[in-house]
Amino acid sequence: LSVPHLASGRIDYALHGRLLGRPKFYASGNAKTILTDKRDVGRLTARIIKDHRTLNKRVFTWSDALSQKEIFALVEEISGEKVTEIDYVRP
Repeated sequence: LSVPHLASGRIDYALHGRLLGRPKFYASGNAKTILTDKRDVGRLTARIIKDHRTLNKRVFTWSDALSQKEIFALVEEISGEKVTEIDYVRP
C-alpha cells in the first residue's frame, strides 16, 4: 500500500483503488514496512514446514523492509517519473 500513484497513470492497474489520489507519507515516511513478494510465499512456506524448529510456532516472514521514502525513490528510478505533491499525514 506504499506504492505511489504516478501522474501518467502508468502503474494504476497495479494499485488499490484508494491509492489513486495524491501520494501520502505517514509521519516522516522513514518507518520501515515489511513486504513479501507473492513469488516468495511458496518457497518460504516450504522452508517453514521443513524446519523442525517451527513446529507449533508462529513464524513471521518478509522479503524486504523498505520505508515509504525508499519505495517512492525506487518507483521514481524505475519509472523515470518524479512523484510530486506528496501529502504528509501526521499521527
